[in-house]
Amino acid sequence: SSGINAEYGSDPKNIKGLIKRQAEWCKSTNDPGSAIDLYMAASAFAEAIEIAGKQKWTDKLVEIMRQLDKSYVEELRGCAGYFKDLGKYEFAAESYQKLGELNSLVELHIESQQWQEAFTLCEDHPEFKESVYIPYANFLAENDKFDEAQEAYYIAGKPTEAVKVLEKLTHNAVAERRFDDASYYFWKLSMAYLKLANQAQTRGDEDEVNQYLDKFQDYQHRAEIYYVYQTIHRYTEEPFTSHLPEALFNMARF
Repeated sequence: SSGINAEYGSDPKNIKGLIKRQAEWCKSTNDPGSAIDLYMAASAFAEAIEIAGKQKWTDKLVEIMRQLDKSYVEELRGCAGYFKDLGKYEFAAESYQKLGELNSLVELHIESQQWQEAFTLCEDHPEFKESVYIPYANFLAENDKFDEAQEAYYIAGKPTEAVKVLEKLTHNAVAERRFDDASYYFWKLSMAYLKLANQAQTRGDEDEVNQYLDKFQDYQHRAEIYYVYQTIHRYTEEPFTSHLPEALFNMARF
């Protein structure tokens, strides 16, 4: 002890330098646990984080992260990166919360598909609604959940994307001969275009108003046709029907 004091004195910088040298020696002799503890004692948190991350020691990373305040920006970001690699998203979120980096927190929730956490964040910070709901809608559409995707696009304020999803739903229903569903989706499409027409009217864009109203009328008519055609199609596919031949004839004339 007296030898150390004689060589390094009582200057904290000198003492930390000695501790870091001891940490480096432990690291070189394959003693990562001791190296981490010594680096932490020397406030060399970046080095401690790197070792703990490479060793995939979640507990050590959590211990280091919770010792840091928000002034340790790069160190906390480093912790968050390792937590993400390890699939420990709750600790990555804690790291970003300490930093107050809400953008990174939103991206984390989206990347990890923690949608409920993202929605909760949007309740307190509505400025992130579009950033959350568009990826959520894309995620739903990619997993063939088109109805839910359409609603998510509306929440994100992207009605034209919602219409595209409805068109996909309608096409699938017709191709699969689900004519009741096709009628319903054509009706929803017509109402979506009516909403777009109203928005165009507010902007004073008469060309778009007329274009959307034409779509509205077209899809309303198709909805009626497919609603009637479902009964006729069922009659050709199934041996029994509750409709009289005259009723089916009149439906066909429609």
